[in-house]
Amino acid sequence: MLASQRPDQFSASGGPPGLLAWQVYFLTYVAGIWGLRHLEPALAVAGLLWIGLAGFRATTGRATTGRAAGWKQSALTLVLVAASFVGGWQHARLVLPDLPPATAVAAQGRSKVLLRGRVAEVTDKPFGRLEILLADVRAEGPGTDSSDHHAPSVPKV
Repeated sequence: MLASQRPDQFSASGGPPGLLAWQVYFLTYVAGIWGLRHLEPALAVAGLLWIGLAGFRATTGRATTGRAAGWKQSALTLVLVAASFVGGWQHARLVLPDLPPATAVAAQGRSKVLLRGRVAEVTDKPFGRLEILLADVRAEGPGTDSSDHHAPSVPKV
């Protein structure tokens, strides 16, 4: 069969096919997982996915011809997108570990500080280096204030 004799694969819809509905809901679920750490961008992605799916259904004739039925279809799609997003967010809350504690003020400022503590362990490393682990560490210097003198603690050996 010649190329000119083949039917156009996009002739029925007038354009390339979009994502299937379950793919949009899956991407919204993934956006919900992402939303645990970055809520605003994840909500924006979920909103764009809903707008794309509702617009695609309206242009391809999948929504019924009546105006009220089209709104019902869009509302149902919105509910399903929101449920997928919340499901992903809840799944991420249950499965992923908690956020790590905030770093010490001394580590954020990138300035030199004096660390005071008890030497817990000393290990020889290659090329004449030493690894020193401290316990009960306190940071003193220009980047610290009186309320945050303790650096993250080292486990006791």
